Amino acid sequence: MTDWPRYRCHKYVEALLIAEVNVDAASIVWMVPDNRSFPEFSVDSDFVMKHRPEPGGYFLRYDDGYESWSPADPFEAGYTLVASC
Repeated sequence: MTDWPRYRCHKYVEALLIAEVNVDAASIVWMVPDNRSFPEFSVDSDFVMKHRPEPGGYFLRYDDGYESWSPADPFEAGYTLVASC
């Protein structure tokens, strides 16, 4: 079998490690960052259905505004912190 072409990622993203994923009485899903200097924030049901976020993973926001989710191991293997607030 021929090896597929290999690529290295060079994108910049904003990302927060998420400590808790909570659902309130109104079924709103709240992300609680591990770094408590950042406020909790909500995500819509489409995001939850597509990405299935769990505590211990990373919420990502790309330069074009696209939001995504990554489990910790692949995120930490592929990204290096370049600036911290």
